[in-house]
Amino acid sequence: MKRMKKLFLTMMSGLLLMSCTQQNDLTFNEMVNQTEITAKGIDTTVLFYESSATKELTGVKSVFAGINNTTIEVLCNSKGETESKVINSPFMEDEVIHLPVKLTLEEAEQILLDAGYGTGVEGVADWSEVVLRRPLEPGFNVAQYIFTTSKGFVSVNATTGSISPVSLEGCPCPFTDPCICPEGSVSDNTYNVEFDVDYQKCSNNPIVSVGGVDFGSAGDVRAGRACSKNGYKNISKIEADIDLSPMVQREGFTGDWLNAAFYAVSSDKQPLGDGNYCDAEFTPSTGQPGYPCPFCQEIDFLETNGQKMFQHTLHLADGKGGPQRYEVSYTEAANTDCWQWDEMQSASGNAGVHSLVGKIDPNKPFHMVVDFDEDYTNMIITLSQDGDSVKVFDMTEPSYPYTPSDLDMSKLKDAMNVGWWFTPSYHDDWSPGTNDPNWYKNSGGECGWGTLCGDGGGWKLSNLVVTAEEQI
Repeated sequence: MKRMKKLFLTMMSGLLLMSCTQQNDLTFNEMVNQTEITAKGIDTTVLFYESSATKELTGVKSVFAGINNTTIEVLCNSKGETESKVINSPFMEDEVIHLPVKLTLEEAEQILLDAGYGTGVEGVADWSEVVLRRPLEPGFNVAQYIFTTSKGFVSVNATTGSISPVSLEGCPCPFTDPCICPEGSVSDNTYNVEFDVDYQKCSNNPIVSVGGVDFGSAGDVRAGRACSKNGYKNISKIEADIDLSPMVQREGFTGDWLNAAFYAVSSDKQPLGDGNYCDAEFTPSTGQPGYPCPFCQEIDFLETNGQKMFQHTLHLADGKGGPQRYEVSYTEAANTDCWQWDEMQSASGNAGVHSLVGKIDPNKPFHMVVDFDEDYTNMIITLSQDGDSVKVFDMTEPSYPYTPSDLDMSKLKDAMNVGWWFTPSYHDDWSPGTNDPNWYKNSGGECGWGTLCGDGGGWKLSNLVVTAEEQI
């Protein structure tokens, strides 16, 4: 960073008159959340830039972008009391961060301590001030906890937990004689995925950010597709957070037949726009987005029928309609008159059928991990939430009975050498549950399709991180 500004300014007089021995009621991240609530009470469209605090954690100061190039500053003490002001000039020192971040301050502080930044007192990390921000300088592709330590500034990636000292120019490991970068703490092959918008269906573009895409919610649905700015070769691991809560069934909206699709396609160039986009199945008509859509290998980490049923598919073929292997899972949300609930429960535990009931609540964000083994003969997909996890795809276990189980896995290895691009979308072209297995009744009326745009649903992908040998 060209200059490291003072991380914490003096709180307004009288706001934080608290005893230094007083027990803090709110954590750093809880105070940050409270400042966001206050800022949104002033302007619902605010964007978060940064929050700062001293080690005593008696309060935080947060900065938000408001409408008409204004800046909103919000102070919050550990009791949750806030005070705000609007500044008639833009804040131009950070990139926008989408809250909440994956790691809490307590988790980042433990990483700092484990990396050797201690005070000499057991369990006490060496820092005096912290700021949660994403600086404009190159090298900061995602939110960071930047600590002021006795050895200089040290950043902890708020998504991956990687740690690195930073200089005034933002360079990693600037300290010499000796260099104090913790050995092995920074991975050269972990990437925070960025996106471009491909197309939109509801008048408003999906909102793209580092690590994710927001397809909106009721009243502001942003259906369409995005494409990662980069491709990734020889991937070993993918992690992401997924929020399907906007598709919750409510009066006048079933959420059925709406597909929150998180998938990737293999191409040697960015599959963005007509003539460039490709996949393994879809054949658009003239004028539809992506036309003419040539064949390429495809991995569907998640395709949904609303919140109720998921499908996880590996396509490895020589042309469209070729071999694929899939497994399915379902949630408690499918317990309605429009779904074959008894049949779904009876199928649980059969080959390729997974119940998420009691494990994954679709009204809350959940985490996805995709692991590939070294020789690309297996892919495992695991969903987790609040300490519970469910494996929903594993090549070493039986697949759904009506799909080919013998795939040519050499095609996966070949595609890894070409590169994979993430192409998340939100659409109503197709959803699982209407083929094999046929669990969705789709009988019209109260069991008809959910509305895609307007007061429909939406979903959000965030904190997407990929571990790969190379980025293209």
